[in-house]
Formats: sequence, C-alpha cells, structure tokens
Amino acid sequence: GSDGQPAGNQLRQVIHVGLPPWQQPWAIALYAAALLALAYAAQRLYRRRLENRHALVLARERQQWAEQVSDAKSRFLASVGHEIRTPMAGLLGMNSLLLDSPLDDRQTHYARSVRHAGEHMLTLVNDLLDLSRIEAGKLTLEPSVVDLVALADELVADVAAAAERKTVMLSLC
Repeated sequence: GSDGQPAGNQLRQVIHVGLPPWQQPWAIALYAAALLALAYAAQRLYRRRLENRHALVLARERQQWAEQVSDAKSRFLASVGHEIRTPMAGLLGMNSLLLDSPLDDRQTHYARSVRHAGEHMLTLVNDLLDLSRIEAGKLTLEPSVVDLVALADELVADVAAAAERKTVMLSLC
C-alpha cells in the first residue's frame, strides 16, 4: 500500500553485502604472507650487511697485521744486515792484511778462500737488504756485465777447501 506498509503479496528481497576484497580471509592471509616475506628479506639483508661489515673489518685487520709483519721483517733485516756486515768488514780487513804478509802457497790459497767466502757472505747480506728494499718499492736495478769464467772460478774457490778436506777432486773446465 499507499500507507508505507508492504502489501501482502509483495516480494521481499534481502541483499547481503559481503566484505570488500581487501578484508576477505584469503586477502588477510596474503597480507600476513607478504609481511613474513618482507620480514625474512629484511633479516637476510641485515645479516648480509653484518657479514660484509665483518669481512671489511677482518680485511683491515689482516692488512694492518701484514704491514706490521712487513715492517718488523724490514727492521730485522736491516738490523741483521748491520750486525753481520760490521764484523765481516773487520774479518775481510784482517784477511787482507794477512794476504799482504809473506805466506806460502797453501796459506795464500786458504786466505783467498776466506776472502771469497767473506765477500760471498757480504753479497748475501746485501741481497737480503735488497729484498727488503724490493718489498718497500725502493730498489732500482742496474744492468752490469758479468764475466762467467771469473764467476765460475770464484765458485770453485769458495768450495775448494771443503772439497779438499773430503778428499774430493774439484776442477773447472
């Protein structure tokens, strides 16, 4: 009717309005999964950042340690070089005086062997010091001419006394 009351045989229609899609249970589950994935990604990113920071600190510490070791080695080589070079110079000086005195052939041979061995020791000490200069980047190379026959003669002279003591025949061809 006209008075606002439903008529007897009118149909009533009920409309159910459901939740909007963003409030559906499946949407809430999807939000929770996305939140968990985001939390997991953030945790992984944080862990990777900590690992990178740790690796950087470790690399710095290793570099500092390597530099300290290199400095200590250089100081040691310089100290040892000085400590060996000084007495070796005295030894070679005394040997030079001995060679200037009257000696028989055998004594002269021994004194020359001592001189060659001492010069070889000085060369080794200088090579050690060169190694420390190489590591410091302060070594310059200079080419030089080498007489291979004279070098071979020096080598034989260096080991001749030891060979003679062992009754070993040593010769150079």
